[in-house]
Amino acid sequence: MSQICLEGIVSVRDVCAEQFINSSSGYDLMDAPEIDIVRINDIANAEYNTGLKILKNCVRLALRDIETDFISVLSANEISATNNSYDVITGNFSAHNINIASGQKGIVIHKQGNSGVKKIRIKKIRIYPVNDHSSAQLKFIDSGKESVLNIALIGGKVNEFATDYFVEGNDVKILLEGVQTYSSELTCLLGCNGSIPNDCGYVKGWNGSSETQREGFGINAVFSCECDYSQILCQQSKNFVGLLIWLKSRIYALEERINSSRINPFIIYGQEDAKSQRIELLNEYNSKWNVFIETIPNLITKNDDCFVCNKSKIVTNV
Repeated sequence: MSQICLEGIVSVRDVCAEQFINSSSGYDLMDAPEIDIVRINDIANAEYNTGLKILKNCVRLALRDIETDFISVLSANEISATNNSYDVITGNFSAHNINIASGQKGIVIHKQGNSGVKKIRIKKIRIYPVNDHSSAQLKFIDSGKESVLNIALIGGKVNEFATDYFVEGNDVKILLEGVQTYSSELTCLLGCNGSIPNDCGYVKGWNGSSETQREGFGINAVFSCECDYSQILCQQSKNFVGLLIWLKSRIYALEERINSSRINPFIIYGQEDAKSQRIELLNEYNSKWNVFIETIPNLITKNDDCFVCNKSKIVTNV
């Protein structure tokens, strides 16, 4: 899963710098009652030499776990998280035709279906230019935002670039400007009566002003569709997920104290209290998951491309 949308759900502010951070959930690890701001550096170690760095790592670990726990809960409720990803190639190159170098031209990849969980992942871009270009620009126009990749092209051969780009919207334009190219015949097309070549997406050309059916203007792409289940978690960041991540981060912070090899009063004399607090937080974490999973059937009804519901029951499995 992609963690982009989960970043910032729980913050760790730098109290020494009097730093104020707004997390999307309203939770900050420094506000946890068991976090002693004055003594937090006493759990620092060789890898993380300040308490602040350790706490930030605790949030990172909690973010990792929340996604794993979510999949476990889905599985326990016999909701299969499907992610049958496969590569799709948009077309084939041909040197028989040449496209002129005027305007922004290329391809448009459209996602099939309306799932907010399913995301198009563009893995590679292939370009077949006629001449060398030492400073070409490859543009991605996605949800009204433009991203630019500066590239050098070698004429007369297919140039391949690894991108690993996740499309935020339902479609993305991939364009070159001022580059003369050989033809790319598009094969991943929307067929007669709206038939589709696969359950991931289809491609059209862009001639500078409108979509075309078969010509990709010297650009081909390798893409796939992947289910980003963190999208559902992000939608519930203020209701449930922020609290779950905050609780799990606190559990990790207590484990740092319990397992620390440092010899100081904060570590030595706080072990038993830390162990008791950890057990209480684990129970609260599991309890909050029980509340959250009751909402899951309603959350996934519109995202069935990435889910298969086998039967209805509510089970916790974290």
